[in-house]
Amino acid sequence: MNRNLLQVESLELYREDHLIFSDISFQIESGDHLVIRGQNGSGKTSLIRTICGLTQADKGKVLWNEASIDESLFNYYEQLSYLGHKNGLIPELTLDENLNYGLDQTDKDGKDQVINGFRLTDLKHSLIQNLSNGESRKTALSRVVSSKKPLWVLDEPYANLDSDSISYLNNCIGDHINTGGIVITSTNRDDSIATKTTELLIGS
Repeated sequence: MNRNLLQVESLELYREDHLIFSDISFQIESGDHLVIRGQNGSGKTSLIRTICGLTQADKGKVLWNEASIDESLFNYYEQLSYLGHKNGLIPELTLDENLNYGLDQTDKDGKDQVINGFRLTDLKHSLIQNLSNGESRKTALSRVVSSKKPLWVLDEPYANLDSDSISYLNNCIGDHINTGGIVITSTNRDDSIATKTTELLIGS
């Protein structure tokens, strides 16, 4: 992977007249894992969405390789794999169809290995609407892990995961940053994160 740089400069966000967060700044680059911590309602998801260009900040900016994402959003999304609170899956399609729909052809080569890692192989042809919350979450994570995108942004990725799946996800995160990827993870748990380079506490 090429060396990449993500810069967040003095972000501030209001919802109506309520301040969600202010003066958020950090810089991370290839090989870094930023963990955003905070209790429910602290603004983690709003910050994640702002970093991903899905919410517009009232002040500040986000830069990818020194270019504002507002000016090059398409290029930024070419480099970004995002998992939000919602899994973004189509209930009427199978697990395999959802992954094929969401991945580029080059990403599909390692898909089966990831499905097996999350112990989903026997469910490949099951409809998403028939899966448990944990199985659906692992399907959505499989799409991120299978992608060749350098930047992974994961909002509460450990929700509904069993211990084996948490271990596998942490191994995937470790492999990604060790090969020059960048990971941003939000969580309010202390027992799940295996690796981190930087920690950001919000809402305290």
